[in-house]
Amino acid sequence: NDLVWENKQGNLFWLSGSLDQATMEKIAGSVAEVKSEPLPEYALTILPAGASLFSRGALPEVVKEQWSVEGSGGFSWTYSTLPLHTGGTGAVEPVKVNGSEARFWQEKTQVLTVVAKTGDSETSATLGGSTCSSLLWTDPETKINFLLQGNLDRDVLIFMAEHVGVKNTEAGK
Repeated sequence: NDLVWENKQGNLFWLSGSLDQATMEKIAGSVAEVKSEPLPEYALTILPAGASLFSRGALPEVVKEQWSVEGSGGFSWTYSTLPLHTGGTGAVEPVKVNGSEARFWQEKTQVLTVVAKTGDSETSATLGGSTCSSLLWTDPETKINFLLQGNLDRDVLIFMAEHVGVKNTEAGK
């Protein structure tokens, strides 16, 4: 089900899901503008070789960047004043980022085996099976949450996390 509406300021909203009409209308009625301080602009100051920014989305409370990395598929980097989660089910390993508590997950993606039969012979091929790693931490001073996810090693993610910096956007500095 989809519910689309426009507010008095001309903003268009779209709510989609398997909820009934009454529930969707109740949710739509609860939508309110959130006025909050924008996030500082952070930068990854250390990147894997061959990394290039693919996309960047920014809202007042969350920023998400997608990076491509030659030969490894890439990674995503998110920071937010809101809670973040990986959606993963792997075992959590407690680690440290600049001395603060962090959580690391590593999961194998689903492997697909294809079997082709031709006459009396049979050929099989395995597809997929890559590893996705996630590192989640909170800056103890700013309370901003960070998430790095991708096909990168644990130590690489931690090293990248330890080199997150605030971009200086003032001219001449």
